[in-house]
Amino acid sequence: MESGVYIEEALLEVLKETDLISFQRKLCVELQLLRLEHFNHVTDDELKSYTGLSQPAIRRLRLAITEKKKKAKKSKGLFSTIGRKEAKEISKVMLTPNALPDPALSTDKPTTCLIAKDQIKLMERLGEGSFAIVKRALWTRADNGKMDVAVKILRDATPEVIEDLQQEVNNMQKLQHPNLIRLYGIVFSNPAMMV
Repeated sequence: MESGVYIEEALLEVLKETDLISFQRKLCVELQLLRLEHFNHVTDDELKSYTGLSQPAIRRLRLAITEKKKKAKKSKGLFSTIGRKEAKEISKVMLTPNALPDPALSTDKPTTCLIAKDQIKLMERLGEGSFAIVKRALWTRADNGKMDVAVKILRDATPEVIEDLQQEVNNMQKLQHPNLIRLYGIVFSNPAMMV
């Protein structure tokens, strides 16, 4: 069975027209803004903080949505909807997760980076291993986006453990697949952490 998200065709057109198609995953999948009308219920500040859109991009998006709604109203005549479903219901397109651009899955170059300790907010414990504890965490990225992640916290930072960590990081950077755990970065603090 095909999985994905149904998005109103008019919204997809707006994203293409405003060159914001790269934000499609954040807007349509993460925030569930699937129809033009959904944007009536989200503020500019929310769009900015959750998606990382700039203020000019938000203005461009809002203007394009308003124009698209006006055009839809004009083209919808008095008798055009009698006896059939509204156009917006039949003009939805199915977007599979593979069709949605995800910058995190880019394989152009390794995206592992150093992460500041204050960007990680540790939550409940998920598991424990021989040399580390795994906790759920909230990572506030440099672009102010927030991501739910798992963090491996090393128990001790002996030279052997650091060497093993470096080997694990090197191996994880080589693996780029959506069904595998992805290494976003390392926090070099005491204790050291893998995000």
